[in-house]
Amino acid sequence: MFMLWDKTYRPVQIILWMVLVLASCVAGTFFCRDYWDWKHLVSNVINYSICVAAMLACVPEALQKVLSFLYKHIWALFFLFVFFLPSKGIAKFLLPFTFLALFYPLLNSKYSKLVWLAFLITIILGIQSRSDVIRFLFCLAIGIWSIRHDVVRIAKRWYWVFFVLPFVLFTLAAKGKFNVFKIGDDSSLIADENNRISTADTRTMLYEEVISTVLDRSAMWFGCTPARGYYSEWMIRNNDQSNIMGDMHYGERGNSESSVLNVFLHFGIIGIVVYLLLFWRASFLGIFRANNRYVPVIGLYVAFRFMMGWVEDFTSFDMNMFLLWTMIGICYSPYFREMTDDEFEEWIENMLV
Repeated sequence: MFMLWDKTYRPVQIILWMVLVLASCVAGTFFCRDYWDWKHLVSNVINYSICVAAMLACVPEALQKVLSFLYKHIWALFFLFVFFLPSKGIAKFLLPFTFLALFYPLLNSKYSKLVWLAFLITIILGIQSRSDVIRFLFCLAIGIWSIRHDVVRIAKRWYWVFFVLPFVLFTLAAKGKFNVFKIGDDSSLIADENNRISTADTRTMLYEEVISTVLDRSAMWFGCTPARGYYSEWMIRNNDQSNIMGDMHYGERGNSESSVLNVFLHFGIIGIVVYLLLFWRASFLGIFRANNRYVPVIGLYVAFRFMMGWVEDFTSFDMNMFLLWTMIGICYSPYFREMTDDEFEEWIENMLV
């Protein structure tokens, strides 16, 4: 299990990220002013600790046992709690089937049907969680596409798009030339009032508030530590009581909807660089250094999730982040990358027994 010290397994970027998180959390104890800061610090320590899942994923046998147990019992647990879960909770509960959707051609008849059932429940009952629906759609599309097409070739093409596009769009928006988030505000493009509301720009103000908060505190390089949030005039102006009474104090909101913004808020530019390198290296190894045609699919998904992190990807200790860090760990793992197609197919088959 403790492959961290195996000479053949040196996930330098993961270890560097874990060290950065630990150091920043320790530093955060010196910036806590009251109960609320301590609450944010403890909450964020838990949220960021999910990255440990990447270490579990380096061992195929261990990960196989965990996922096998999960898929055997997930439906029993789902029907036990479904009546108590909100729409977003339902979508999160069924996210493990996005992992199976990536390998749709390898699934037996039973699990093929279960993937479609999970997808249908997600878009019907969990539609309020738009980001989870998008993740499921992406994984299912890749899985179905791979039946008759070479996904590895596609992954190599889109790899750079997913990593470069966010920086290009951010630069254009910062210069005031083009803001992709404001497309939905154009009434000439969207005639229906309900659609205009659902596509309204709710991200630009997040970027403005988080960046201005970090700059005002002169914390651009190392961030504000996980103990502090960002000052949100928008929440106060709109009298969002759920946030004011929940995770806001002194006008600060603990986290935003964007994982990239949260990294910048808590760890600064140094954190963004480490975070970028971690995702970039994981995706690169998965796509260009795998001995089979299945790990590149995971590498493509990791690159896609990096791009999604600029829009909506909550920093939480939940199934969504567990699966993401698991896939990052698979990409770094030489054991998964050195598998042949037959060996990986056998690994999936044994997991679903």
